[in-house]
Amino acid sequence: MIAEHSRRPGGARRLRICMISREFPPGDNVGGVGRATSTLASGLARRGHDVTVVAQAQTRVGSGIDDGVQVLRWRLDERPATVYYRMRPGRRWDVAHRIALSDLAFRVASKKAKDDGAPYDVIDTWLWGSEAYRYTSYRGLGKLIVRLSSPDFELRDQEGRQPRPDLDALDQRCLDSAHVVAGLTHENVERTSRYFRIDDRKVVMTPLGIPVIDEPVDRARVRDSREILYVGRLEARKGTQEFIDALPHIL
Repeated sequence: MIAEHSRRPGGARRLRICMISREFPPGDNVGGVGRATSTLASGLARRGHDVTVVAQAQTRVGSGIDDGVQVLRWRLDERPATVYYRMRPGRRWDVAHRIALSDLAFRVASKKAKDDGAPYDVIDTWLWGSEAYRYTSYRGLGKLIVRLSSPDFELRDQEGRQPRPDLDALDQRCLDSAHVVAGLTHENVERTSRYFRIDDRKVVMTPLGIPVIDEPVDRARVRDSREILYVGRLEARKGTQEFIDALPHIL
């Protein structure tokens, strides 16, 4: 039986959703993952769902309501990361740091669920920074969705850096733990699947939504000219060169 508080207007089920992200606006260093999380969280809240975001603090620590979303901002005390680092001789700092970040995020999410007196229906994370690594210790907290973003292994390859099987192992654990693996594009899924083991039965396609701008279009101007606006960082991993190479075949 679904409790009264878990019903939206019209009788549809109201889901309890927890989104974990190392980035979330506002902040000076918020990138695509943080903005996508913000857009998705706000959209789900507007549909009547109970949405909590657990995010690393850029400036202040604390909680608040942002566009209908409960946002819990936390900052890592570096001492737990130091403990993880010392537990395993040879473990590199960035691996220890990711584990400590994931551990703290899930502890914050778990405390919120305990205070609310109910687990989440969904825990939503990105395969960026291995946020879902500690999920195996919190399986009763809710079903896990892992969203694919620009993978670390691809960035390392483009920048000519050495492979990092230790970081890859963290991401593989996230994928193994997931109930659903959400890809942005078919190419995104195929590229990641060539590198990691991903159960095809878990994969769903959820392209990023693009808000529709309700403005009149000057059809004559569109026919007579072509103007292209590119928004993004000029980095190899963003595919800018591939975009430029494709233009002659499109225009």
